[in-house]
This record gives sequence, C-alpha cells and structure tokens, in this order.
Amino acid sequence: MNNSDRKFSVTNRSGGRVHYEIPELGIKSRDYAPGETKTIGYNELEALSYMPGGLALIREYLLVQDQEVRQEIIGDVEPEYNMTAEDIKNLILKGSMDEWLDCLDFAPEGVIDLLRSLSIELPLTDTQKMAALKDKKNIDIALAIAER
Repeated sequence: MNNSDRKFSVTNRSGGRVHYEIPELGIKSRDYAPGETKTIGYNELEALSYMPGGLALIREYLLVQDQEVRQEIIGDVEPEYNMTAEDIKNLILKGSMDEWLDCLDFAPEGVIDLLRSLSIELPLTDTQKMAALKDKKNIDIALAIAER
C-alpha cells in the first residue's frame, strides 16, 4: 500500500474546535470537536501541512497517532506531543515537578488546553504546579477552580 492509500487516526486534543478546508482535495469543511478523532488519508494530512498555518495546526492542536506518518509530515516531536488525556491526568495527580515543568515548556498548545481543563476538572491541588502554570502560561487554575 502506498502512502496515498493509507488511513490513520487524527485527534483534536485542544479545548476548542479545529477546522480546515482543502479545496484542491474537495474538502470544503473538516471540523473536529474537542477530543474528537477522525480517520483521514495521508493525502489530506500532507495537503494540510502545505497550507498556510496547516503545519502549525498539526503540530499544536492535532495528534497524529501513526508515528511513521507523523515523522514524515512534521518530523521529530517532543515527547509531550504524544501525551493523551490519561497521561495528562497522571501528570496532574502524580507527576513530579520536573515532569510538570517539561510539559509546560515543551507541550504543544493542544496539550496545554487539555492540561488546563483537566486541572480544573480533577482538580489540581498541588500549589507548586499551580504557581508554575500561572508563571509560565499565565493560567490561574486556583481562580478557575474557585469560579467553577
């Protein structure tokens, strides 16, 4: 099977909707709800990567679950790129401060979105982690938790 026939899963891991269009492939509207996974073809992902802002969209908000395809399209990624909701929950509840800081420094925006929402939902209780999140990302989780 050549690459153009391959299909694989792509997940929107951000807290917002992800939308794109690829007219040359006849894709007038591709929408991902937060957390939604779609099965798409290699040609679609490759075309998206060539569009203005497309590569940033893939790197920051979409999780390409096939490692080989991800490597071909966006190259090397930091380990935080691959974090799932379960990984983030574990980081919030049991992760070390070093792991937390690495996540804040290297994770794509979609992971940070998920980190924010899960920190409110669980909730995050570690005041050092809260302070680091406010310091590095200007996200006040203590205030968000109090307001919910």
